[in-house]
Amino acid sequence: MKTNGAKIMKWAALGWLALVLGVGSAWAAPAPEMQPVNLGTPRIDLQGVEEALHRTRTSSPQDFRGWMQQFEDEVNAIYFATLRRQFPQADPATLMPKPVRVDAQWHNQMLFLYGYIDQNNIQGFQHGQDMLLFAFEQTRPYDRNNRRAYYALRDGDGYYYRDSDYAYTWAPNAYPYFVGFFVYPSLWSGLYWRSSFLWWGNAYWQTGFFYSRYNYYYGRYPRYYNVYRTTYYNRYRPWGWRRGVFFRANGGRYYYRSRTWATQHRQWRRQYRSYLGQRRTMRQNQRRWQQSRRRWHRQHRTQQNYRRYHRQRNWRQNYRRQNNQRRQMQRNNRNQGRRINRNNRGNRGARNNRGSRGGNRGGRRR
Repeated sequence: MKTNGAKIMKWAALGWLALVLGVGSAWAAPAPEMQPVNLGTPRIDLQGVEEALHRTRTSSPQDFRGWMQQFEDEVNAIYFATLRRQFPQADPATLMPKPVRVDAQWHNQMLFLYGYIDQNNIQGFQHGQDMLLFAFEQTRPYDRNNRRAYYALRDGDGYYYRDSDYAYTWAPNAYPYFVGFFVYPSLWSGLYWRSSFLWWGNAYWQTGFFYSRYNYYYGRYPRYYNVYRTTYYNRYRPWGWRRGVFFRANGGRYYYRSRTWATQHRQWRRQYRSYLGQRRTMRQNQRRWQQSRRRWHRQHRTQQNYRRYHRQRNWRQNYRRQNNQRRQMQRNNRNQGRRINRNNRGNRGARNNRGSRGGNRGGRRR
């Protein structure tokens, strides 16, 4: 029995030693190297593109080419305003050597609108050859009963301003004309190509229609850049929206594409500021955790004091109320006794003079 007990103790000691060594080696394992991410540069103001998509109107809802022409002009003004914001010192004549073109294509009964710069002088957007600025991609069939369109809006780099689950619903009196693609598919189809642009020429950005529209989007660009800067690390997905959040960017840190790894190792994700791309040190993380812990204890301590104060105040109020009720009952009893004594005081003579009415008051005078 002693030998068996010694063997058991020996194996137990070895097991504890192996556990300690395993935990120590896991604790001492180097953390994965993660470098800060470089913030991208917007290719075009997608917020302005969506606004132009919703607000562009023509004389007739069935005028496909008229709508495409006006929308294309708006996109050119948006792109020129974006370039002026990004390169304020550059010569405006060299910012946009070619105008932006828009192409509408159908794939599996889904609408795709591409805004691009033509590079090969071939009509229509050519994947991998033309410079893509933005892409409007229909993700679900058009819901006619609820007046709802499902689409994704992204730029050529892979930043999604609208994800694939986005749904746009409009009121009955605010009918957007781009819905003609879904309502009149036979009319709103075919290749659209303009041979010339009426506003294109020398100093086109200084006068006329183009100047007014470009100036409007030039003032609204900071709003879009603020959204782009704060959501870039969650919405930059060049492999598609469904391929995961994480991607290896050129010169940037490694983004893990697996969602399970991100949920199991959230502390590594917290070390990066989404709006600056800077890594926090361990000391900064500890300070933030301590501040959050202190904030939690301060809040709950305040709630406990609040409850204790109200409990004591209610107890004092109840005690005063009961004491006042008791005193009022004593006063009522005392006053009732006084009234009884006062009434009995006038009936003393009646006992002596039983024939009289009111005692000494109504009795006979002696």
